[in-house]
Amino acid sequence: MAIKRIKHLIVNLLRGSSSVAERAEMAKWMSSEEAERDSKEAWESASEEIDSSLKNKIWDDIRLKINDAHSRPTSTRHIGRHRIYSITKVAAFIAVILCSTFAARYLYDNILGYDANAADNRYTFEVESGQKGSIQLADGTVVYLNAASKISYAGNYNSKNRVVKLDGEAYFKVAKNPDKKFIVTCNGVDIEALGTEFNVKAYSTDSLITTTLAKGKVKVSNKEHSVTLLPLGVATYNMKQQTIIKSTIDNIAIADFWRSGQLVFESVPLSSIAQTIERMYNVKVYIKDVKLKNMKFTGTIRNNSLNNVLEVISQSYPIMYTTNDSVITISAQKNNININKTKM
Repeated sequence: MAIKRIKHLIVNLLRGSSSVAERAEMAKWMSSEEAERDSKEAWESASEEIDSSLKNKIWDDIRLKINDAHSRPTSTRHIGRHRIYSITKVAAFIAVILCSTFAARYLYDNILGYDANAADNRYTFEVESGQKGSIQLADGTVVYLNAASKISYAGNYNSKNRVVKLDGEAYFKVAKNPDKKFIVTCNGVDIEALGTEFNVKAYSTDSLITTTLAKGKVKVSNKEHSVTLLPLGVATYNMKQQTIIKSTIDNIAIADFWRSGQLVFESVPLSSIAQTIERMYNVKVYIKDVKLKNMKFTGTIRNNSLNNVLEVISQSYPIMYTTNDSVITISAQKNNININKTKM
């Protein structure tokens, strides 16, 4: 296996984002004679920056743990069952290939059992404007992130509980584990779930945090209020007023449009649509006429290239737009004085 590919698999494992297939690929490589033969030699030639006593201690502990593992995973179905073996043996190759003080400390603190400081370490997965991304956490939970979003979690995630912090928008497919709560925290709100799917929109620049439930059950709460959602339920938290309003929707696509490649608006003001466009396409939108900001839109745009979105909106509503590099200016059409709510 190419060294570049091995590093990629290792980094994903460290982040807790490796898929079952990737763990199976790593397990297969680790069981090969080539990997076993080269590991000790590579470790001995590791960076001189690693303290020799620490290096020897880590290596001894790694080998002890590997020798204590009695069976090896042979297929993707067995990865979860033999996870202890996979992780401890991966530990050896993480140390071997990364060969740095950081890798050594990470192994010593988190993989070999010396995790007293694990809670102090935080890991962040971030998606830039104009992009989308996904990550699989150590417990199997999958998180899809919309543009300009990020999640972070402590190094001891999935030890006693499962807590992630969100800034932006994400769709969660939570792995079932009744013994360990899964909680999303964002700007004073906790969203607690067990075995469920839900969408959270919680950009720090917005005034509202919206949780929409697709499957299962979630509880949305702050210090004073809490609501429980069933499928198609929506909880809207006003950060300024610190209130939570409960409602329902008819179609989950309204909350999940960004994953399906559609733009779905349900009585959304132009100011909010402008923010969505900025995040999705990494541009700046300037609304020239202040009165336009509260103009509300309802409709679906399936071909959501930037040009098509702007063209559909400008043809459907009394507005016009101009572009200059990455700046889009929206203004009212000269022949339209009344600005009312309309539909596409």
